[in-house]
Amino acid sequence: VQDEIAGLIAKSISPQLTPVAAGAARPVDPAALELYLEGRALAAKASIDSLKRAIALFDRAVQRDPSFALARAQQARAYVQLGRWGGLVPRDAWAGAKAALGPALADAPDAPEVLVAQGWILRTADWRWREAERAFARALEQRPNDPDVLVSAAVLKAGIGRSDEAHA
Repeated sequence: VQDEIAGLIAKSISPQLTPVAAGAARPVDPAALELYLEGRALAAKASIDSLKRAIALFDRAVQRDPSFALARAQQARAYVQLGRWGGLVPRDAWAGAKAALGPALADAPDAPEVLVAQGWILRTADWRWREAERAFARALEQRPNDPDVLVSAAVLKAGIGRSDEAHA
């Protein structure tokens, strides 16, 4: 009986690729998702060259799926890193980050990845530390144990002189 029930359930499920990391319900173009994942892997290497290549992959992902907010958020973060680390002139990096983030905010304003990207831009490009803190706090509400969210919030707290909070 259990095998029969499992078989019926398996037949009724239609697989769809979704951005599981964001908890979003909308399907994502499989090719766009693959480009996004390749971009994430390159961005994680955190070299100037790998960040530039990641940006190109995120760009290709959003060309395939224009409302793919996660790809836009990661593209914005890669631009921020390039501006911080000397891979681009800061003015150009901030402009690229903001251009990528705008549509992500319109499509998924409450997605943790989008909030983290927004926090980095507010902190780094705009020096709007309190607003950045609010963006990170909103991301932490949804993902209190996510290492990326935790590190981003901690970097900000350390930067504003709240080391005890940053360490916690």
